[in-house]
Order: sequence, then structure tokens, then C-alpha cells
Amino acid sequence: TGGRNKSVIMTCALAGTFLVSWAPFVAYNVMEQTTTNSIPQDLYIASFVCIFLNTAANPILYTLTNRRFSRYVVGLIQLKWARAKSVSFVYNRANNSSTST
Repeated sequence: TGGRNKSVIMTCALAGTFLVSWAPFVAYNVMEQTTTNSIPQDLYIASFVCIFLNTAANPILYTLTNRRFSRYVVGLIQLKWARAKSVSFVYNRANNSSTST
């Protein structure tokens, strides 16, 4: 079925992204515990950044793989845009009326 296939694709994409982004951090920690040589601090920072990239990738993956979630995100963006425009309009109108009197 189509819905089941989309769920499997979404789950595989999320799990794959999770594994790829957490693997460097886990590998760094294993190496740190098992070797006596010093490991460059830059590798730790790079592995930690991968974790944050995973967090950033999740909403993108959900948006790309789930039509309902995608519509919800677009609705939120449009609502924020509409509110920003109305607040800007009210602010400009208030400033123009106070300077004209």
C-alpha cells in the first residue's frame, strides 16, 4: 500500500540520518576510551556538530516525506508572514497618524 511505503521510506530516512550523524560521536568516544594516544579536539567538535545537523535535518526530512506535516509547516510560515505584514501595517499606520497631527 502507498501509505505504508511512505511510512517505511520516512522511517528509513530518519533512522539512516540518525545513524550517520551519531556514528562520528560514538566512534570518537570509543576511541577516546580505548586508545592512549591523544585525539584531536577538532574531531570531537566535528562529531558534535554532526549531532546538531541531525536535529536540523529531522524537520526537513519530515517535511519532504510527510505531506500532512508539510502542509502544516507551510501554514505556519504563511501565518507568521501574514501576522508580520499586519503588525507592520498597524505599526506604520500608527506612526503616520501620530506624525500628521
